[in-house]
Amino acid sequence: MIGDDPIDQIEGMCRQLAKTGYTRRAQAITWKVWEDNFCYDPACLQSIWCRLLPADDKDRWYLNTNIRFRYNDAYKAALMNMFAFIRLQQKIAARISELSGR
Repeated sequence: MIGDDPIDQIEGMCRQLAKTGYTRRAQAITWKVWEDNFCYDPACLQSIWCRLLPADDKDRWYLNTNIRFRYNDAYKAALMNMFAFIRLQQKIAARISELSGR
């Protein structure tokens, strides 16, 4: 947040990628260094980084998503987290398509 205004990092990523698909700046982070370095249980999701990569036919793009994640208990949480990240990637791809018209 800047002041009292929240920042929608996912929407910002979508807008950046719709404008310039090859940008490396389309990132969202959750890490709060001033708290999380000393916190017993910091957020498991650390960051999301996306880029658009051209498909073989050059008319389509693939959304490449890299997620940095810290597991406290991978066996209990992994399946649902993977499902959630796939859904998030689908939503990001749909929003980029909507913004870019492609």
